[in-house]
Amino acid sequence: MAKAYWIACYRAIKNPDALADYAKLAGPAIQAGGGRFLARGNPAKTYEAGLAQRVVIIEFDSVQQATAAHDSPGYQAALKASAARPSATCASSKACENRRFHAMMAPSSGFHRRTPCRNTCS
Repeated sequence: MAKAYWIACYRAIKNPDALADYAKLAGPAIQAGGGRFLARGNPAKTYEAGLAQRVVIIEFDSVQQATAAHDSPGYQAALKASAARPSATCASSKACENRRFHAMMAPSSGFHRRTPCRNTCS
């Protein structure tokens, strides 16, 4: 089964305390849902007009597991506890056998719209 990924790009962090409050609850909830943090933080250097913004990449064993983690009571509590969380885009992507990604994206806190696979690996 293809792995799934949450990819969050923080466009702005206007309230670091809100981010910290969110992280205290979200991290354990994501890990309890099977998520593994692969990367989180600011880039050391950017290239080709890249943006120097915080990025978090979380791996799950499947899209179903990623969806269940997002919809879990623990993660939903993290979202509610930090209504003033930073502006971010979160995506869940499934990796194909050829390592291309098929993203399901929505602004800020979820991944609800699906992009159909244009390859034979779906």
